[in-house]
Amino acid sequence: MGSSIVCEKVSLLPRDALTSWQDGQGHLFCLRPNEETLPQETDDDAHGCIHTSGTSGAVWAIGGMFCKVKAWVEGVEAEADTLRYVRERFSEIPVPETVYDWVERASSRSFLILKPVVGETLQRAWPSLSRWQREQIAVQVAQYCGTLAEEKSGSLGTATGCGIRDQHLSPERAQDAPSWKPIPLRPLSRPEAMIYLDPMDAGENFPFYHADLSPTNIMVAGDGSVTGILDWESAAFYPRVWIATKPKVAYGFILEDVDGDEWEWRSLFVSALEEKQFSPDVAAFKHFGRKVTLLP
Repeated sequence: MGSSIVCEKVSLLPRDALTSWQDGQGHLFCLRPNEETLPQETDDDAHGCIHTSGTSGAVWAIGGMFCKVKAWVEGVEAEADTLRYVRERFSEIPVPETVYDWVERASSRSFLILKPVVGETLQRAWPSLSRWQREQIAVQVAQYCGTLAEEKSGSLGTATGCGIRDQHLSPERAQDAPSWKPIPLRPLSRPEAMIYLDPMDAGENFPFYHADLSPTNIMVAGDGSVTGILDWESAAFYPRVWIATKPKVAYGFILEDVDGDEWEWRSLFVSALEEKQFSPDVAAFKHFGRKVTLLP
């Protein structure tokens, strides 16, 4: 796993084990330091890979856990730090439990071992859910947004003071920039954000927001209850107007391969957000000029 950590199935726990767990069959797995110090070549078709996000990351199923590997550079907040922030402040919001996490600067990668969340994604469960259940899920997720928004910051940035990574609000990527490399917008004070986001309303302060509540990032049980919210890597303090505007402008909120309205989740979710007094402003976003260079 990268160059500094080894994941092994063992019969006895070694002394240098960093953490350990058992899978559903009672097999014992552990992480321990790797003697190798240089980045290793990886097989893109490695066994257990269940999801890829272009050249910037992938997720593997290992020993009953999930290993999420993402591209990382200085100035980018690791998702593990965001998860710790959310758990400490919002115990009512269901987030995946972290088993272990680390960053390898030499290979520009972050690693996150997570316990699986009960249920299935909203995307997969959608056909089996009633209209009432779909509406209730939208209401519940909107309530989570309201809870998160109670935490506010005076600047546009992440929980630990890094720059946001929402591609809709970030500068255009330079043509010669590597496709794998994350390029965050640097943290902006409110006066800077007012200029940068114009004509969008920066607001008096910036509420905390997940920013990627797509059907694949919401886990639900068979009865339609929400069991988990996944993928917190884009979460940060954003303008209040962005909370309801993002679902209106981002293609990721589409339901794939469903009979009927592929935008039904977006419609239900935005309606539930508006009930919570989160109003979208698509017109302002459309006039928002992306900046190639930042403020001096």
